Amino acid sequence: WLGESAQLKYPMQGDLLSPFLLQDLDGDGEQDAAVLYTTAQSTNVCVAILQRDDAGTWQVRQSVEGLADTVENVSLAQLQAGEARQLVIGYTAAQDDRYLAVYSYEDGELSTILEQQYEQYLVEDITGGGSQDLILMSTQEDGSVQIELLTVDKEGGFQQMAVTGLSADKFSGCASVAAGAGADGKHYLVLDGWTGISGNNLA
Repeated sequence: WLGESAQLKYPMQGDLLSPFLLQDLDGDGEQDAAVLYTTAQSTNVCVAILQRDDAGTWQVRQSVEGLADTVENVSLAQLQAGEARQLVIGYTAAQDDRYLAVYSYEDGELSTILEQQYEQYLVEDITGGGSQDLILMSTQEDGSVQIELLTVDKEGGFQQMAVTGLSADKFSGCASVAAGAGADGKHYLVLDGWTGISGNNLA
């Protein structure tokens, strides 16, 4: 399909460590494939979506260029109602900048529904709406940590629903984030943040 050899790109960490992701992405009951690769012509990682034709042969339906040359991690999420799954890919650039992209594949069309810089992210149903939500953590220029909640609105669109922040005198960055339910049944986020004068301590 490319007319040249593709170099497969393996995610650096996470639960999904293969350059091939087999999943029913569009919710039609048939397995699709997403492939992470680069070529001699592309600086950044590309994402190709493949489907089987009537003869059972895999065919590329569409491809998009990603946001950097390294894949940090990949996850599958159900951010919208229905059977479809979205592809969540974290990219890392040479300067250790991280960018998150969320891809949706429906009706034979691959679309990007989010592109944003981030430090850590979490896919979790924290609003209790049935679909998963996306929590993004990023460090601002003044050193404060920003927390964004992106979820599906009543019209089915995926958008930012809440933003909060932790001042720079508390944390100088986010090391990891997790979610859980408290004894009161409410959902909570737990943040491991960098702190201290050197910024090398965890709290």
